Amino acid sequence: MRNICAHYGRLYYRNFPSVPAGFETQGKDKYKLWTILQAVKGLYCDAEKWNESILKPMENLFEEYKDDVNLAHIAFPADWVDLLIKK
Repeated sequence: MRNICAHYGRLYYRNFPSVPAGFETQGKDKYKLWTILQAVKGLYCDAEKWNESILKPMENLFEEYKDDVNLAHIAFPADWVDLLIKK
């Protein structure tokens, strides 16, 4: 994911060739962005910084473009914010 972002690649509609194990995403959805973000969340040490600097801006971005972004294309469940909050 890092290299894709560094070279201005799109994450929307992208299938990743390999994904981390241990996440409950079924079928071909496991190769979408949702699974990768769960792994990134697990690797991020600072819960407050994750919630404020990563999750909040992502939530705002999705809200701003809600007419253009279909969360199903990146395999995000309806309760994605609750699932990505670090406690």
